[in-house]
Amino acid sequence: MDAWLRLAELTAADGDLAGARRITAFCNQYIAPVLRWKWPHTLLAQSLGMEEILAANINYLVARHAKLNDALNLLETHCQGRPAAALAILAPENHPVYLQWAVRWKRLEAGRAAWQALPPEQRGDTELLSDYVHFLLAKEQFPEAAAVWRDETGIEGVTNGGFEEETTQKGFDWRMGKDRSGHWDLRRDPGAGRQGGAALRVRFDGQANVSFHHLSQVVAVTPETPCRIRFWWRDKGLTTDQLPFVEVFGYHTKGLYVRGPMLKDAHQWQQMEMTFTPHAGCYAVMVRLRRKPSDRFDNKIRGSLWLDDVELQTDAGAPVRPVAAK
Repeated sequence: MDAWLRLAELTAADGDLAGARRITAFCNQYIAPVLRWKWPHTLLAQSLGMEEILAANINYLVARHAKLNDALNLLETHCQGRPAAALAILAPENHPVYLQWAVRWKRLEAGRAAWQALPPEQRGDTELLSDYVHFLLAKEQFPEAAAVWRDETGIEGVTNGGFEEETTQKGFDWRMGKDRSGHWDLRRDPGAGRQGGAALRVRFDGQANVSFHHLSQVVAVTPETPCRIRFWWRDKGLTTDQLPFVEVFGYHTKGLYVRGPMLKDAHQWQQMEMTFTPHAGCYAVMVRLRRKPSDRFDNKIRGSLWLDDVELQTDAGAPVRPVAAK
């Protein structure tokens, strides 16, 4: 078969396109079950304008994730960068793969087209949804990302504010870091919540002057609409003059920064509220737990802090309650 494919290439190079097409069509019946011949056969079909064979081969490769990037790059070239044309060639079951490819290679229009082409049952896939929303945020498409997240999950405001679900680390969900040195530990703490569910716990081991900023969430907001962030917290044995606090600032925009007081001396659950008003053009904020390093000699922080029931409320309507991520 290698010789036949080479003959088709040489025939095309000699200008006999009709002959090259006959050879390529002849090869098609023998190549179908053999993966290693699919790619050269696909290149021939594309160069010779053999649309039916090209479509069949592209779908074969995409479905098997074989030469996936090459196949979809070739498809994009063939369709002259028109996502609708590419989606028309791809079988519906390959549309999620095309969406993942668009996200990976930061193709905004291709990603949008692929998302719109998905049926509801495929849009509900947690990983696919999280990846797409994360992609839209990276592209600074904040209202669009919020609308997609709301439509598919029913969530407005804070996601997973009670920490009842494991975080996806993407999109509008919590981002939770890890400390390789082991000086702090951040995790869900099942059963430690104020109503018996889970809470978020950060523990400091007392061996380092920690600069902490490793718990955060992007939250969609409406510009020029007053907002309140409310959360419950308690601590145990926190030391040093610099303690954790919550801050809110504009996400990918300047002009908004609100810092709460340091969290200390609350052995029972207490509620805290922070108010802010996003300025015009601010469609998302970052809510982040932070601790700044101390300048004192006794600067190595020790102890634990728990957070629970984080929620966003707007003065434009009723409280927007946190809902666990799907």
